[in-house]
Amino acid sequence: VTLDPGNGRLWMSYSAVESSVSWPAQNIDVVATRLAYSDNSGKTWTESGAIVSDFLDVTIPLATPNDAGTWVNEVSQLIYDPGATATEKWKILWHHYLTVNGNRLFEHGWIAIKTASTPEALAAAPEIKLFGSYLYDPGNNTADGSSRSPVGGAPLIQLDTLNPALNTCLFTEPGMYAVNEALYLSLQCEHLADSNRLIVLFKCASPCDTGNTASWSYLGTVLQKSDATTFGFDSGFAASGLFASAGSVYLVVTPVQTSGSPWADYYSGCRVFEFADIDTAQLQKTGSQLTLIGSIDGTAGSFNGACSYHASASQSGMLHSELKTSVTDRFQIFMSHTNF
Repeated sequence: VTLDPGNGRLWMSYSAVESSVSWPAQNIDVVATRLAYSDNSGKTWTESGAIVSDFLDVTIPLATPNDAGTWVNEVSQLIYDPGATATEKWKILWHHYLTVNGNRLFEHGWIAIKTASTPEALAAAPEIKLFGSYLYDPGNNTADGSSRSPVGGAPLIQLDTLNPALNTCLFTEPGMYAVNEALYLSLQCEHLADSNRLIVLFKCASPCDTGNTASWSYLGTVLQKSDATTFGFDSGFAASGLFASAGSVYLVVTPVQTSGSPWADYYSGCRVFEFADIDTAQLQKTGSQLTLIGSIDGTAGSFNGACSYHASASQSGMLHSELKTSVTDRFQIFMSHTNF
């Protein structure tokens, strides 16, 4: 969720989930990125009618059933960047990757970006491959090649090589926070070298030249798996988001549980922490313990979390998602009415 300072309208990017058209029995849940807006501080939301990034069914040149491919677009983050040039003040990042026969193949994927002067213009803006991750397959550089990549060329930045600490990082779930001076970016790093799940933080000074490696600095690891274990969760934190309220900057993340849960990686609500210093990637602590500012928990037994918040959304409070397997529209977004 982000605010248009010109007219006070709140905008939200979200994942729209449905079945594949070509492969409905195999790629059951495929994802497009869409926009909605609110003119009453989040009390009600209106679908904008624009698809920012639609899913694409493709036929992979492999034997059945591994010919069933769908390029999906999910875990988006929308931001108004006041320090950007006029044509890039609105930015949206998301994870664009290939699903084949129901399996997510992250080596065929990247963190994509679109920029525009208005949120409405993002749908027609060209997609740019911004960040590549560890194991990125250069075969994706050929548009409609063996992976049937919908976008040609290499990612502008191979982000796992920006700093040695990021070696073997597979990136997903971006979060953004923007002020006049800089754009901040949080990402989930699946650190394959040691099976650690990290939340890492980057900064790009304004006006941010997003496609220039030299523009980005790695600020550090904000959270790792061991931080989650102190709060009773065994698989780390995911789905990071950044927001500001009353002069402070916050990080919201979703705890992930594996053992004793109904899914392999079970999203279990959201936890909010305050930055002591965002430029050094330091969260507030009480002694050696991270200071928990607040919690959002969805319906017990549901797969829930992936929260988003803007201080102007006072009528909705923090938004969170839930997966409910007992209803037709299984993926839903709820208002918590909790403000920070």
